Amino acid sequence: MSNALAITVAEFGRALTSCRPPNAWGKSIAVAVSGGPDSLGLLWLLRTLYEKEQIKEPRIIGLTVDHGMRPESSAEAVDVGLFCRDLGIEHQVLKIPWGTPPYPEVPKPVDFEKTARWARYWACFQAMQQAGANALLTGHQADDQLETAIMRAQSESGLVGMLGMRKLRRFGMGGPHALMQFGERGLHTWMCRPLLTFSKARLKATCQAANVPWMDDPTNIDPTVSKRNAIRATLAELHDEGDNSPWSEKLKRFQMTDAARAQLASVLDGVPLTASVTELTEHMSAVHDQLDAEVDEFLHSITTVEPGTPMLVVDCQRIPPSEQVAFGAILRILRYLSPAPWGHPLAQAQRRTERLRHIAENLWFRKRSPIDGLYPAAPFSGGAVVQWVPSERRSGAPRVTWMATRQTPQRNSAPLLFVDLSTNILEAAKGSDPPAPILWDNRFNIHIPTRFPRNVIRALEEKQGRVVLGPNSKFFLPMINFEHGDENTVLAKLDTDGHPRSYVKPGGWRFEWIRPFNDV
Repeated sequence: MSNALAITVAEFGRALTSCRPPNAWGKSIAVAVSGGPDSLGLLWLLRTLYEKEQIKEPRIIGLTVDHGMRPESSAEAVDVGLFCRDLGIEHQVLKIPWGTPPYPEVPKPVDFEKTARWARYWACFQAMQQAGANALLTGHQADDQLETAIMRAQSESGLVGMLGMRKLRRFGMGGPHALMQFGERGLHTWMCRPLLTFSKARLKATCQAANVPWMDDPTNIDPTVSKRNAIRATLAELHDEGDNSPWSEKLKRFQMTDAARAQLASVLDGVPLTASVTELTEHMSAVHDQLDAEVDEFLHSITTVEPGTPMLVVDCQRIPPSEQVAFGAILRILRYLSPAPWGHPLAQAQRRTERLRHIAENLWFRKRSPIDGLYPAAPFSGGAVVQWVPSERRSGAPRVTWMATRQTPQRNSAPLLFVDLSTNILEAAKGSDPPAPILWDNRFNIHIPTRFPRNVIRALEEKQGRVVLGPNSKFFLPMINFEHGDENTVLAKLDTDGHPRSYVKPGGWRFEWIRPFNDV
């Protein structure tokens, strides 16, 4: 029997404060609650904190996703609703309508875990928007964190990936598939994990002390269902065996490359052999924070981000203090400039070590030519649709300054950059309130004014012309063109200095760069 202690409300309060979103909680705090001890413990702790501190707002809303893949799942969702009712908490059951767009057909077993995760996120995201919630609290705990670290080591995601989940991160813009398109709103919606440094044993102890009954999902312990379950089963074996050997030895029980094993072991062996899972995950979090701080300092020394400027000048005279800091800096730059959805691996060259190393070698470790003794440099792309252009093609110094910007689109994707705004403008002209901005190239929000030249409105109404949003300059900045017969008039565009320019009165067009540069 476990001798784990229940989590105190004071402990939970400190953990919750540490993952508060920058834009506050919103009108509601959404909690993903499945019926297991992790999420029920989370919900009970949050409700108890509200009672103790006499908190009235924001209101709490529990969200239960029913995948409909087990006969008992609907009944379990009802039971969770009854628990929420007893706590005085609003509750919604989000049943996944497989086969109804944007949801795909019921996924095959090999794809179920990944597809079901995106389905959960999409269902919760939609419910959060309706409830005015800026954040979703999840019950991920320390055991989950260790499993994630091993799983990412198996996929060779690099040290940053191996350090596990963040306690606070953006939903991000999603991905290229219909079920993943959170858009610009995903940059202001957060995933909060206040339990990451509490063990599952402590959450069970919390539920037991509060007389909170929970349900165990048998699919969570079946090692044949998913990679995570297989890792969980092996970790349980190591625990039952009382194995206190170094992690460099323990990790041999898991399939991964020698390099990945050594890298993860270098972190996990940074605590005593007898360390608890809580101590392990606290150490992982500290390493992650230290790496973020080093990346922040290094980026500050090599580049300056000016709001609205869609390119970065990177001074590579300073060598990164470590490969991981170099990789961290490159990942941030790629994610900031890429037209791929912010937060998706596509915006970070799939986070593949070989691609990041290729970029780092070009920026900082070019080789001298044996012919003339100079250091050649040429424009290149290492992924994420980002182009790197050197200040000098051949130099006597091994390092030069580079400009990073959006890469020229491929021919099959170029038409997507041209958007007919005619209907949007006619609708905007009828009202006094500005319409919702249009997301363009996953980089800009285009804010449409409400006043336009009379000749433009007349041509649009008579279908004798159209207004088109398209790219301008080698940096692919937004430009608004009025096409009327054989004439083409530029109404507005964004200059390379990041400032909008209107060519026809009244103006009012705004071009807002939306991609964050920070680490979350």
